[in-house]
Amino acid sequence: MTFTEREQKLLEFAKFHHGTQKRKYTKEPYYVHLVAVATGVYHLGPVAVAIAICHDLIEDTSCSYKMLFSALVTFGYSPEETADIITGVRDLTDFYTKDLFPNLNRRKRKELEAVRLGTIGDVAKNVKYADIADNVPTIVEFDEEFRDVFIREKLTILEYMKGGSLMMRQVCEKAVNEGFTKIQSIVK
Repeated sequence: MTFTEREQKLLEFAKFHHGTQKRKYTKEPYYVHLVAVATGVYHLGPVAVAIAICHDLIEDTSCSYKMLFSALVTFGYSPEETADIITGVRDLTDFYTKDLFPNLNRRKRKELEAVRLGTIGDVAKNVKYADIADNVPTIVEFDEEFRDVFIREKLTILEYMKGGSLMMRQVCEKAVNEGFTKIQSIVK
């Protein structure tokens, strides 16, 4: 996949903010995940690609919405695209965090998050489908203690999050189902 000039600038912006972060299990630079998610939604257009590149910025870095807004404008995204990208990133930034809801256990927070994800826009849903599809194989392969919880959480998301592209949902469901099947075969 070849990024446009503004997509490449946005990726460099995301790389800068993710800094030295690595993917937990493979130790690859974190941006490898962003590129994989963007590649998964490339056929859906520039807003989906931009959301994919930025989907973890607010949650995992010190980047603010104001900084992201400024970068998008500087890189040539239209006001409408910028608003849609900011909305998509906001949609994909966890709301039910431990910091905001310390009295809720993880299971309850993740269930509330899944319900919330059912209300987000279709473009953001498509990015979430690609995000899940990219994360499942690695977590199933490398995290024996967490993989059962992770797959259960993703099945809950799929239960509540309908809509978006049927193809993207099927890609996500396939990854989750294959992860579940792999876990079952390991357990036996």
